[in-house]
Amino acid sequence: MPFPFLPNEILHRIVADLDSISLISLSQTSIRFRQVIKPGKREFVERLLALECTEPFDAGFAQRSGWWTYESWKSTLWACSGCLKLLSHSHFDNRSLLRRGYRKPPPEAPAANILTTWKPSLYGKKWGGRVGPYVSQDARRRRYHYYLLHIYEHQDPMTAEAILQMRDAGIEALEEVTEDQIRLCPDEARSAVFDKVMEDLELEDMGTKRHFRRCNECRYQKNPVGRRGTLVFPIQISLNLYFATPLDRYFPTYWEFLANKRPVFQKIVEEHYLGRLIGQHWQMYMARCPGCQKWQEIRAFRLGGKLTSWKPVLGHTTWEEEIISTSLLDEARCNTCFEQEHGREELGNRLLHWIHFLQEEHLRELASYYDRNWASIQLRLEFVDPCADHDEVVKQQIDDLVSPMRESHILDNAETDHLTPLAEEVGRLVKEFQEKNGINLNLKNLMDQQINIERQWIWLRASMAEVQRNPDALVCWALSRDGSIQK
Repeated sequence: MPFPFLPNEILHRIVADLDSISLISLSQTSIRFRQVIKPGKREFVERLLALECTEPFDAGFAQRSGWWTYESWKSTLWACSGCLKLLSHSHFDNRSLLRRGYRKPPPEAPAANILTTWKPSLYGKKWGGRVGPYVSQDARRRRYHYYLLHIYEHQDPMTAEAILQMRDAGIEALEEVTEDQIRLCPDEARSAVFDKVMEDLELEDMGTKRHFRRCNECRYQKNPVGRRGTLVFPIQISLNLYFATPLDRYFPTYWEFLANKRPVFQKIVEEHYLGRLIGQHWQMYMARCPGCQKWQEIRAFRLGGKLTSWKPVLGHTTWEEEIISTSLLDEARCNTCFEQEHGREELGNRLLHWIHFLQEEHLRELASYYDRNWASIQLRLEFVDPCADHDEVVKQQIDDLVSPMRESHILDNAETDHLTPLAEEVGRLVKEFQEKNGINLNLKNLMDQQINIERQWIWLRASMAEVQRNPDALVCWALSRDGSIQK
């Protein structure tokens, strides 16, 4: 007998054993299966949750590790059980993506290999017939196991009695372990058993609450969201990303719209015993524009601060030293809405004022690194062993070049055309000095940094002049972005 003509009772038994994707696919093949299955919202949510873990929509997030690259963030989609869409990370807050119950489960997790919850019913399913929230037996068991682990987690070493109590509570990893094996087990092995139990419980709990996940817009439509912002201008915390400078944080890739493209620069390393990279992690914020009602990164509203600790909360100040108030946030508009209300020229002037402030700050920062590096170079030269027979002529040439730089901020006063030969010439003399005298002052990294800073300075000065002549390039940059978190 052909499959579509089987009795309903047999079809119900077969359909109940399908996975979520196959269930919806089968219901869309014919009117007959559509009438038999009659999928509702729950079945479509389960299908989306299964799809988000498949390869086209997952770029490595379905794993235990919490370390992901920004590229994987950009190419991964998550399911929203409100609007039934697969959306990017910019549509959710961090908790909806990274809390254990809301995370994408790895393939070995139970939540990644569940069948559909569809069951046949003559009158349909009852939604919300219980007085209180339903807690399954599995959830109750996990809660009790977490309770036991919380009691014993600070014991070092793990006692045999603690492991025996967890075994008697039904923790599967300890079911086959005997009491003698536990008591004779070394302390390190007991702690390893405890860690394994914790990993198994976390794996079992991973992804079990994804059907509660809602995007920012669905949460906003149901109830005002976020402790930051206002009812008209809600703000949600998003990713924490690394940016080399505040200019990269608030105007990423703006140079792509200039004739003077930014070259590839080395990362500046501050000279101390750890070699700290210059650059910090910035908290990203998504806000809902009252005009177009789209969620966009806070930079799209021309709001921001000088430091990484800046937060868009009432009472704080912006980069213009303007106090953040309810009226300021309620009147904020994204670049697109602002351009429609006030015109392209006004938007260009606002962006030009902001980027000029950030460029000036970056120039001062470069000058500070530049001066400190010259001071470090001179300090190392001064501590060269005086007993050695060094070439005093070359050393005097180096001192003649470096000493004035320690006294004044040369990057604040000199013409940019004279900067590049300066570091290269000093580097050549340092190399000659070391080769002639058979010593190594470990100055190569510092000299490379100086050349790198000079090149950044020259490009930044040129880009400042170009945007001053053509503010419309900033408008093109601002309107070309979709407002999400782009680097």
